[in-house]
Amino acid sequence: MDDPLARLRALSDASLDAWAEQLHRGRPEFLAALRDLGLPLRERQACANALGRLRRASSQSPPAETSPPLPSLPLPSLPLPSAPLPSAPAARPAGALLVSADAGLCNKLRVCLSYRAIAAAAGRRLVVLWRLSHHCAARFPDLLAPLDGVDVVHDAEELQRLHAAASFALRLAPQLSGACTECHPSLRGTAAERQMFLALSPLPHIQQRIDALRRRLGAPFVAVHVRRTDHAKCFGVQCSDEQFAAFLERCVAQVEGCRIFLATDNAETQQEFLRRYGERVYVSEPISHAHALRQTSVATALVDLYTCAAACRFKGTPRSSFSDTILQLRQAKGTASIDDEHTVVRMGDNTDCSVDLDAVTEQVLTAAGLQHLMNADHQT
Repeated sequence: MDDPLARLRALSDASLDAWAEQLHRGRPEFLAALRDLGLPLRERQACANALGRLRRASSQSPPAETSPPLPSLPLPSLPLPSAPLPSAPAARPAGALLVSADAGLCNKLRVCLSYRAIAAAAGRRLVVLWRLSHHCAARFPDLLAPLDGVDVVHDAEELQRLHAAASFALRLAPQLSGACTECHPSLRGTAAERQMFLALSPLPHIQQRIDALRRRLGAPFVAVHVRRTDHAKCFGVQCSDEQFAAFLERCVAQVEGCRIFLATDNAETQQEFLRRYGERVYVSEPISHAHALRQTSVATALVDLYTCAAACRFKGTPRSSFSDTILQLRQAKGTASIDDEHTVVRMGDNTDCSVDLDAVTEQVLTAAGLQHLMNADHQT
């Protein structure tokens, strides 16, 4: 497809701004909308990537001299402070990088970890805007131990503690940093991409659940990750229940005393595997929210992730970032098997989504005629 943006314009009467808003609400919904309009998967991905680049360029390019300064900014709900903003903490280093982590848990994790490596290599600190949504409604510090060199914030209020002017700029321009769901392009497919997941450490109460489940399973056990719900809506069923069953039958025949661990986000799938394999199947917990978009909690997903990483064999769902992360964690931990059945599919472009936090803040505030707030933020 020569011009994805032209293809978007031709698909419907909706403007590019409307499509951009749809993408901002969530990439899966955006892809599903294009699928419903009959667009093949490759073209849907191309449209999403092109629109994402356009939005980032629009948010980062300085306004033309003849352009009015941001006439639609939501200033009425944000009264300007009468006194200078409080100084940022002295420990905050200048020149931090900012990246916005979007979509599901493992999309967010690979953004956070890969851009952490890039920031560290440049001697800079990383600020991650961990966007909460129905794809992942859990806060980073409620799941995992802090990462050296990384400040994770979830909204403008939390950013206030680190960078008062940037917090105000984020209120003016919610897309201060374009939403990112992929590993930094310079790390994709490298050993560093796999090894970066070793920096993660689940919180003690989650690690206790992982350890307890491992004790219940014993050894050996095989694991499958069967992704359904919104993933099937976006990409179609990438791997049928029968294909997973064939994998499990081979494992059971070849590995004596083999037990099965099922990681799934779908109640019907869980019930079908329990019916088919009975007491040989173990799950982290029964799924009861059968009508929800995400039918398991994010904490339970983390338990599933680390349990699958410890299996003697593993089969994942194609195009699932969760299955990708399991495989990469297995490779990093040395638990991967030649009998594993999963391949990481690269869907992102080669865009570096990070921005210089001070520079983009100054740009937004200057465009709004509020550059004095930037100066106040740097007072000591």
